[in-house]
Amino acid sequence: MPSATEQIDALPDQACPNDQAVVGLTLNPEYLSKSAYPLELLKAAGVTPVGSRPKRVTPEKRSRNREPAEALTTELFVMAPRATFRNWNQALPALTENAPGANDLASLEDIEAPSSDDKIKGRLPDASEAVFEVVLHADPLAGDQFVLPYFREFLASLGVETNFNRRFYAGGLCFLELEAPVDLADEIATFTVVRALREMPRLRMLRPTIRAAALPGQKVILPTGLALERNDRGRAAQGCLEMGKLPSRDQNLAWQ
Repeated sequence: MPSATEQIDALPDQACPNDQAVVGLTLNPEYLSKSAYPLELLKAAGVTPVGSRPKRVTPEKRSRNREPAEALTTELFVMAPRATFRNWNQALPALTENAPGANDLASLEDIEAPSSDDKIKGRLPDASEAVFEVVLHADPLAGDQFVLPYFREFLASLGVETNFNRRFYAGGLCFLELEAPVDLADEIATFTVVRALREMPRLRMLRPTIRAAALPGQKVILPTGLALERNDRGRAAQGCLEMGKLPSRDQNLAWQ
């Protein structure tokens, strides 16, 4: 926790919207297997969950004196004012067993603030400018009313102008297109609400070639005369049977 507090305190004020910061809580794999969630601990700390992702870790210790081994667990992302994280850091050493959320402490394997290197995915292009895909911890309401206005101000301080017209929300995340200088990628990723940043994937449109092929003509012979009349009678009789009634005597005579 001290390391995470130092990391978020070192962030520029403009990178923390309304002094909010995002921190990652890595759950202990063995605690995760118990299908438990540290809700009471999060409530007592005053932090709000904003997302999660799978993560592979090697825990420091395992139960029953077993050797630690790499395992799949979950990293929770939580948001709160930086002052809240400072208070939590100061309160943890003196936390008693009966304190709210104390039983959930064993669920935490690590607490850290994601760095720019953690957020940048893949190799950056060898160009002066690029189109990036930026992923933010934000749903439609929080994104449009809170996160995006602060993110726009932050980008403007870096000399990047954008209107965020190309964006969509899914699963508590905001995906948006951003054109910016490549050498500013690290600074853009310092915005605490950024979950990930990468070069926008280049999609190749596959347009199938449609060829018109002429079908061989066939001579069609339509029924005429008596054959056509009998076909009409048969369809009329079938219609009466489907309606659940028998043809009348007059209809029988007409169809014969």
